Amino acid sequence: MAITTQAEHFLNSFYILERHDNELIRLRVERARRHNAENPEDKVEEIGYATDQQIGVADFVCLAFAVELYIKAVFEVIGRKQRGHNIRKLFEKLPEDAQTAIFNIHMKKYNYVTFDQYKENMDIISNGFEEFRYFYEHQSLSYHKRFALEMIEAMKSFIADERAKKRNSDP
Repeated sequence: MAITTQAEHFLNSFYILERHDNELIRLRVERARRHNAENPEDKVEEIGYATDQQIGVADFVCLAFAVELYIKAVFEVIGRKQRGHNIRKLFEKLPEDAQTAIFNIHMKKYNYVTFDQYKENMDIISNGFEEFRYFYEHQSLSYHKRFALEMIEAMKSFIADERAKKRNSDP
């Protein structure tokens, strides 16, 4: 249960930081527009000006760690523990029925065509925690935020279902 709580804290931190980043971008665009209105001969590109500074690293570290903690919470609810950061490798260490259940929950809500496509999307987020923690070591980074959030929702549903089964089977 402690893993799930920490996962939720990191997910909430992601949302808070993402809102902050969006507000920074909004303020920078506003500042660029004001600058352009006051200095028509020295215009700056609004979007480029808004995003020229690195933002979003801390929020993606939190999101990537939340995904990792939720998958470890899945292990916890089925009575196992697992170490590591790679999401795909962790997922593939789950029992096949747990993998299938999480995929089916995800697919029902978000319509992934195949399990292979699901795993391809998982590859994009697999090393997010390590890569974004050390963002300065990379030329560029990519992360599939929507898929990560969808996967978290699927794992949360799986965890809730498993806990309900255990409550219903306990005398």
